[in-house]
Amino acid sequence: MIRTYKTWFYDLLWLILLIGGLYSLFLASRFLAVPDEARYVEIPREMLETGDFITPHLNYIKYLEKPPLFYWLQAGAIKLFGYNLWAWRLPTAILAILGCLMTYVTGRALYNRTTAWFSSIILASSLLYFIMGHYVTLDMAVSVFISATLLSFILAMQFPAGRLRRYLLWSMYFFAALALLTKGLIGIALPGLVIFAWLLINNEWRQLKRFYWFSGIGLFLVIALPWHLLMQLNNPEFFHYYIIEQHILRYTTLLAKHYQPAWWFLLILLLGFFPWTGLLFQALCQRLIKNWRGLKQDKITLYLLLWFGLILGFYSFSNSKLIPYILPIWPAMALLTGHYLTEQLSKTINRGIKINWLIIIATSILLAIGLMVFAEHFSAKLPSNIPVNSLYYLAIGFILNAVINSFFYYHRKLISLVVSCALTHMLIFSTALLWLPKLDDRYTKPLADIIQPLLTKDVEVIGYYHYYQDLPVYLQKQLTVVNTQEELADGMRYQDASAWMIDSVELKKRWQNPSRIFLITNKKNLARLQIENLWPFHILGQTNRDVLISNKP
Repeated sequence: MIRTYKTWFYDLLWLILLIGGLYSLFLASRFLAVPDEARYVEIPREMLETGDFITPHLNYIKYLEKPPLFYWLQAGAIKLFGYNLWAWRLPTAILAILGCLMTYVTGRALYNRTTAWFSSIILASSLLYFIMGHYVTLDMAVSVFISATLLSFILAMQFPAGRLRRYLLWSMYFFAALALLTKGLIGIALPGLVIFAWLLINNEWRQLKRFYWFSGIGLFLVIALPWHLLMQLNNPEFFHYYIIEQHILRYTTLLAKHYQPAWWFLLILLLGFFPWTGLLFQALCQRLIKNWRGLKQDKITLYLLLWFGLILGFYSFSNSKLIPYILPIWPAMALLTGHYLTEQLSKTINRGIKINWLIIIATSILLAIGLMVFAEHFSAKLPSNIPVNSLYYLAIGFILNAVINSFFYYHRKLISLVVSCALTHMLIFSTALLWLPKLDDRYTKPLADIIQPLLTKDVEVIGYYHYYQDLPVYLQKQLTVVNTQEELADGMRYQDASAWMIDSVELKKRWQNPSRIFLITNKKNLARLQIENLWPFHILGQTNRDVLISNKP
């Protein structure tokens, strides 16, 4: 028994060091991505500045779309570790690592140690999960809390009535409340859909009376209810906007303008679970086609399949689709794939697994060749801030990946093959994150660096025909916005922001003031400024896309 506890401890320690080390690598090496990362740093920054931790604000305008738990985590990280890129991305990285550790614990409790290892490193090294573990968004947080809710339930069902089962069911209510406080009703709707479908199919309705409803719902309400009540008291418009518009209408209509066809998430799954996609489909085929008759008796696999299928279906029928929405199904896919690989250890490696690794090796070789050819012949098309050497470094990573995988493939060492594939891909993804974000030239950090030394309280910073979301983050200052509202429009329905959401007439008046004004706009708008007779203006700096001007030299 003592030896078993030791293996749990050492396994979790190794996973923390391994995944934590790779996830923290280059965490602060790139600018904030626009708009999401900038938005989810600015909101907690304003919470800390104003002391209002109930009503979220963006550019000091009410932002009622999402609950505050992730903003609170961000604010806590800023308070503890300072105002910097590392602190901004730390909560997301920690949550991603916790998701991998939870997957290990569940895989070991439901199956065995090997499945636990496979599942956790498969999850950590899948493309979409890795990327979202490095970006400041709500999606990783809500994915981890929804997954924790679902994992708590299935673990509880493995034990008879007693203290351990009660604690696990309480943790289900606890994590459901956290999920609700992170991204709204999906935090309870998605776990509820999976759990009740599983109970229905297995005719386990008698279990419902053993769910500790009174204490569990009490715990849930203690966590989730106070903020909702305070929000409604402070913002009478909250219920209609938050429930009706942002939940019901966002799902059933094109209100959010994120429409994609029904097959969209299948494509995201295909690419986002790389390099394990082929193995996932092999695992699904084995369960759904070869062993479908015994599926009802295999209640754990049935649960994972419902988790995978129902959440995928829920979002596929939505009229609002964004890439990270289906991230909550990643732990279920990792567990299905990890268990499938574990079953193959006692057998001769089958043709499907062989083909999968040959595809991985071939893909690595082709990507390496493609990167080197591009660097040699088309590097002039790259943005000036991306060094050509970075393409060669990435190509070398793919070559090493192909060599290492080929070695273990030749020697038929499946465990080494899985581990090496996971580690090499995480290193490749880390390297890619160094420069791939620079292909998006919407960031304003170079222009903010020009403004910063000249910034005083009376200096006004203006975005012309665009709300530059990362600019207030870098300058720690409100941005005046001209002739556009963009995603600030909803909040402006409920407060007067006319002092800093202005038109061209007001801009022209302010431009003649004796105090300094900085204005950032797209280069295409320079002609428009001249037509509007905004003169004189002095160009202080520019990026590939935008230009910084001032009314003072």
